[in-house]
Amino acid sequence: MSEFTFVFYAKIIQSLKENGYEIADYDNYRKYPRTAILRHDIDFDIQKSVIMAEHEAALGVTATYYVLLRTDLYSVFSAASVAGLKRIMELGGKIGLHFDETCYPLVMGKSEEVKKLILSEKDILEDIIGTPVTTVSMHQPSRQIIEAELDIPGMINSYRSEFFREMKYVSDSCRNWREPVIDIIKSNEYDRIHILTHALWWHDEDMSLHDTLCSYINEANMIRYEALMSQVEKYREIMPASEVR
Repeated sequence: MSEFTFVFYAKIIQSLKENGYEIADYDNYRKYPRTAILRHDIDFDIQKSVIMAEHEAALGVTATYYVLLRTDLYSVFSAASVAGLKRIMELGGKIGLHFDETCYPLVMGKSEEVKKLILSEKDILEDIIGTPVTTVSMHQPSRQIIEAELDIPGMINSYRSEFFREMKYVSDSCRNWREPVIDIIKSNEYDRIHILTHALWWHDEDMSLHDTLCSYINEANMIRYEALMSQVEKYREIMPASEVR
């Protein structure tokens, strides 16, 4: 079983470099004989993705971070979120759109309608971060949309077969590598690897899935507390931070 620490993540990057992989983006990976694309879906927390981007910058690599516009877990419009996304870009990371088809139940599985919605969300995200958004990854896509391999004007669809069938795809979804990522890298069996990680799972010291989820939920209490106090500072006299659990 792999550990989910930044030390282990550094081992993944070291293994890629030692085995001749060039860390590439979705638009330039064909330039190199052996490449790896690093992808992060921001399903849970933008600020934890900033921490991941800082570690990647220290390792001398960059990745694409896909942000949701529609989620109950964070607001991409908040000042903290915008600052976080801009910090990721300052560190060399790219921002892509993470599109959740399930937010639009009336058009699920309908290719042309979904494409229009992706382009609409793309425009909104570009306004938020002040830079072009050229890639999209799907969140919980329907089988019809996966099989349609959407060709979206001005955007690269990271769910197209070239990134899933022509590349070796590995993911840490639900804090579980379904295949041993470092063994795959060292096998020399694949010239192109597509690696998806989620920043929520990664820590300085390894944590179980249960403890990771508990920590994430409990941290939200302090985040809401500080947001509230920033609006009405006198509330600190009524409820000190020590009472937040």
